[in-house]
Amino acid sequence: MMLSTSEDIALKAMIYISAAAGQSRCSINEITQNELVPRVYLAKILKRLVQAGLLTSKRGVHGGYRLAKKRNEISFLSIIEAVDGPFRSMVEHDDIHDIPQNNHPASKVLGDMHKRLTDKMSKMTLNKINYKRFYPEFK
Repeated sequence: MMLSTSEDIALKAMIYISAAAGQSRCSINEITQNELVPRVYLAKILKRLVQAGLLTSKRGVHGGYRLAKKRNEISFLSIIEAVDGPFRSMVEHDDIHDIPQNNHPASKVLGDMHKRLTDKMSKMTLNKINYKRFYPEFK
């Protein structure tokens, strides 16, 4: 599986915001500095996450971003699909030869792999991360 740049940045931002959950809103500058992601690109991704109902945003001096749902209600799959649409794994289609999945000799195996990956990502939620290990500054 290969994540797009948008998906990678979205996951980093959501995990950071989740780590700070309840303490304060996270500003775009704070996320940019701590996760080392480009600010302009992050702004576009955060907007998509707000539109998808995964984040809330507030403007102003005390503004920023906060989770719109509980951690256990936000899966990695929902984050990925919020920024790039329906999830497509590399095993879903042989783009090199333009062979649809159902005509490919390995389609059953590849289809099963895609399903397992999708299921796994839908079960991996933000509450399953050990935040203390990665973000000791948030208690």
